[in-house]
Amino acid sequence: WTAFSPAGPPRVAVFSTGQVAVYDALTGRSVRSFEVVRRDEPLVGALSPDGRLVVVSTNPPSVWEVATGRR
Repeated sequence: WTAFSPAGPPRVAVFSTGQVAVYDALTGRSVRSFEVVRRDEPLVGALSPDGRLVVVSTNPPSVWEVATGRR
């Protein structure tokens, strides 16, 4: 699953089993990655329009700050 930020810094988030990675969409460089507790199935989620937050399909959903890596 991938998500794009439509405004702010151009970012792409890639969701896989147990991992979320955020990349700069222009350079392809890694901005941040998150280990997510839910490892039993692929994750889905979204980036906020400004690219500052990532929402992940945990139960309950978790929200992460891209800049700091904090939940």
